[in-house]
Parts: sequence; structure tokens; C-alpha cells
Amino acid sequence: MNDQASSAANQPSQTSPAPPVAPPPVVPAGDATGGLIPYTNPPALIAYYLGIFSFIPVLGAALGLTALSLGIVGLQKASRFPQVRGQAHAWIGIIVGGVFGLANLGLVIVIATGALVS
Repeated sequence: MNDQASSAANQPSQTSPAPPVAPPPVVPAGDATGGLIPYTNPPALIAYYLGIFSFIPVLGAALGLTALSLGIVGLQKASRFPQVRGQAHAWIGIIVGGVFGLANLGLVIVIATGALVS
């Protein structure tokens, strides 16, 4: 009897393992902004802020043209990956950055030619 008890203790149990349990679905956590700020599309977000700050005279030339190029990159990223948001921020960066970037570039040219003439 001792031989049977010791051999039974050495053998693995005959119970089957529990079936695998699927993990619960991942629900994206909301943020305090309600999803309005596209954290997953940094080029669009940066283009938006640079476009807004392109209102600054003279400095706005560099900021606006950078906003224009980053807005295009952000728009391309949003079209390639549909889950990435930020099309509105990219468009604002393109339009506002382009308009004020070119206006500030013209202002810089006028100031430079005025300084050269006088």
C-alpha cells in the first residue's frame, strides 16, 4: 500500500487544466478634454499651435511656414491611420499658418527692402 501511495504522489494529477479565459476588451480611457486634443497625432497638434502663434509679427513667418508643413504631415498621418484623429487641427495649422506665414514673410521682405533703401 505504501508503494501505491508513494507512486500516486509522484504522478501528476489527472485533472484537466482550466480553459483559457479571454482578457476583457480594452476600452480606451477618456481624457479630460473629451477627445478634442489629438494626442495621437503630434504633427497636427504642433501645427495647430504654431499656426495660432504665427500671428506674432516677423516671428510668424517661420512659425507659419512650419505650421503649414507640419499640418500637411499631420493630415497625411490621419488619412493613413483612421484611428488617429486631428484632421481639424491639421487643417487649422495649414490654413492659418499658411496665410499668416506668407503675410509675415511679406512683412519681413518689406522691412528688409525699406532698411536697404534708407
